[in-house]
Amino acid sequence: MKKLSILAIIIGLFLTLSVSAQVKLPKDEKALTNEQKMLPFAMSMSLSILGEMHDDRNLEVLTIFQKQMSYWSNELKPVIEMDKDIADYKRMDIALTATKALRAKLNESDRWQMLIGDQFGTIYAMIRKNKIESKEINADDLKFNIEFISGLANKAPTDIPWNVVAKFKEFGNLKDKPNLTSDKNIKKITESVIGILNTISK
Repeated sequence: MKKLSILAIIIGLFLTLSVSAQVKLPKDEKALTNEQKMLPFAMSMSLSILGEMHDDRNLEVLTIFQKQMSYWSNELKPVIEMDKDIADYKRMDIALTATKALRAKLNESDRWQMLIGDQFGTIYAMIRKNKIESKEINADDLKFNIEFISGLANKAPTDIPWNVVAKFKEFGNLKDKPNLTSDKNIKKITESVIGILNTISK
């Protein structure tokens, strides 16, 4: 897999969030940018990644959310404060507790965003672990995650930007690729995620 693919996801995610998390949301929902509308997705993606593994850039992103989005602050605090070398099962448990607490206080559309963000976070963690730990990517798990995203994209709430939904659907079509874990297809997956993040950042 090309080095720039994973790096581009991390940088793209960080740049998107570091701008949007600092923007005061307008009262008029019609005035919201895609970035502002998709904050629960981005937050959930980073939260999911940190539940799977330590990642400095996603920790930095989630810290921005925790400090600047008071509505999510208490739930995210235990995740931010996790020790870098905490046991995997404890890491997962802390992240899942935060995820459940956040979903309980969000509306239906934001919960949908969290679900889809969680899937992207899981995919990111698979690819990242493969890169830094040479951990084999389970093709069935990867296919399941992409299929799940495809199903969610076809049931997107009406307030989700149409161009973002289109990108989610496009990503979902990757589920039909043979040999999903080949270098060629992993590159397609990462490029598609970068395209999604770029669409959200506009």
